[in-house]
Amino acid sequence: MSWLQLGSPNGAIQSVIANQDFFYAVDQATQSLFACIYDQTVKPLDWRWQKVGDAGSMFATGSSAVPPASSPISTRVVALTPNRDGVEELSGISSGTWGPVGGPAHEVFTNGLSIWASTPDSSDLWVFNYFGEPGVVTNEWMLHTKGLGPGTRFVVDSIVAAQPADRSAVYLSVYKNGSYQLQKIGGPADAVFVSGATVYAAAPGMQALWEYSDVTQTWKKIGGPASMWTAGAGGLFGLTPAKDAVYQYQYNAGAGGWTKVGGPAGSIFAGATPGLGGGAVDVETAPSSLFNLFATAPDGSQLWGHRVV
Repeated sequence: MSWLQLGSPNGAIQSVIANQDFFYAVDQATQSLFACIYDQTVKPLDWRWQKVGDAGSMFATGSSAVPPASSPISTRVVALTPNRDGVEELSGISSGTWGPVGGPAHEVFTNGLSIWASTPDSSDLWVFNYFGEPGVVTNEWMLHTKGLGPGTRFVVDSIVAAQPADRSAVYLSVYKNGSYQLQKIGGPADAVFVSGATVYAAAPGMQALWEYSDVTQTWKKIGGPASMWTAGAGGLFGLTPAKDAVYQYQYNAGAGGWTKVGGPAGSIFAGATPGLGGGAVDVETAPSSLFNLFATAPDGSQLWGHRVV
């Protein structure tokens, strides 16, 4: 395992998002979106940052197989405008061309197939190009899940979870009687996130991490205190409370199943692949295949990618 320095697009980094092909960073100064491109002419790092989107209040990306087959892979990159008055989608990695797909929203999400957007007051969740229980809806927005009132905190991947504004409980969106409905599955949590079909909840005070099993409908404690956690196809990771070390969880290993994979970091962001890619073709056409985790330097000034091999 090793870390590779990837530089910075424009000073301090605010956030990182990744799909199976490319990864992107949002800079703090302008809140614009930059793609990281492998380029051997750029020394000494062999990477350059290419601006692909102007300022946005939120960006999201994802990759998923198109049902019912396991291929091809669908990838989407979406954004919410600075004033949250429109949802847009990126049409090409190099063109930086965006097109409108929706109106005002509070947040926007995508798993590569569909696009979700919460209403401006974040009371309900709507979906565009939906692949799911009701079938495929093409070029239409439809109500996916009624929320828990204004300020509902939605999180989306292959499943949808939610919290009320006061974070007093955790809910899972369940399809029954012809529609999706929020079903309570847990109590108070400081944060809730999903990866694939798994729900994770951070206990109050970020003192522990819990994993929910939809099969047994029970929670299992899998981690202790942390400053943040992140999960994706690349794995589940945590940053210590002092932000002096990064750990990766070994699945089904219990609360003690964490292995140190890195030192001090400002923030961490899970990759969209297991990080096993290699060779010129992978690097040039799918640089995300190299990394299962990204971390910023403690001051946010540089991005590093973690390689498994």
